[in-house]
Amino acid sequence: MLESSGIRPISSLPSAMPSVDAMAYTVLLDQLKVYHGRLTEIYEKMQETNNSLSNLNNLSGEIRKLRSELKDDDATKSLTQDQINTLKEFGIEIPNNGKDLNKEKFNDLIANIDGKKDDLSQSNQLLNVRFQDYKKKYDSTFDLLSNILKGTASSKDNIIRNTNG
Repeated sequence: MLESSGIRPISSLPSAMPSVDAMAYTVLLDQLKVYHGRLTEIYEKMQETNNSLSNLNNLSGEIRKLRSELKDDDATKSLTQDQINTLKEFGIEIPNNGKDLNKEKFNDLIANIDGKKDDLSQSNQLLNVRFQDYKKKYDSTFDLLSNILKGTASSKDNIIRNTNG
């Protein structure tokens, strides 16, 4: 009756067919690998963003120091080529191409740097949320995998005890 409906009794299934626990173990292990890869990618991006923020903070300090050295309202100072290059790497608009900046132009530049720092901080916060989300998924999957392994070990122990007893 069952075979005519296309359903075979368990005893007729091939012995090489993996158990449900083995299939679950394989799938969960693959999921762990995917989550680990994503966590690694997000972590590396967070590190990169933190390094960028640190570099911008240092540069901002240098530029604020240059601005403070301007005694007269009509006095000017220029940025070093390294400072200009760093600002360009971050895509920050540089007034007067970094040459002959007065206090007002320094204030504009500092505002541009602060805007970029805010963007990076916001990006880092989003990355942190994604990292936490993937970490929860990873931990949950790991716990499920651990429970399956514990259940399988317990079943095997019971079978051994029943055959010896």
